[in-house]
Amino acid sequence: TPFQLLVPTTASLAAGVLGLLGYAVVSGTEFGTGMPTLQVTGSLGTAKFAIAWPCAGIESLLIFTAVALLFLKRMNISWKAKLGFFAFGVVVTYFINVLRIANLFILGTQFGVESSQVQSFHFYLGPLYAMAWIISYPMIILASQGVWGKIRNRKAMKPQRIQLNPA
Repeated sequence: TPFQLLVPTTASLAAGVLGLLGYAVVSGTEFGTGMPTLQVTGSLGTAKFAIAWPCAGIESLLIFTAVALLFLKRMNISWKAKLGFFAFGVVVTYFINVLRIANLFILGTQFGVESSQVQSFHFYLGPLYAMAWIISYPMIILASQGVWGKIRNRKAMKPQRIQLNPA
């Protein structure tokens, strides 16, 4: 599926984030399934996971797309603005998922890959990252539209200099 194409990119970006945080990362591919794997080592331990396409944030991108399209459809703004807001939202949604995956590996190195902390984060807390963003997204658009409207109103209401003709 086309969604599977995002998985190696997601894994690479997560590896990059983890590398920036000082973790040693070894990328690979799971034998038999072809899923990308990351083996992450930090001062407290090592964690290795395969990243399947549902775990790569595809679900959050689909939910975001549905919410954003329904919300933007009702907005009284240009199609260019709608496209810009949508593109921004997709990028943020994707990056939030990369951070979620990086966090999962960090927990795995600290507590072990089979720990309750990793399981709780994977199934419950991690998905809240995307959901919090998706819920915040319409509010951010409305707030930015309000700020932009105030800026435009100030420019429109700025007093004009009138030259008086002394006659």
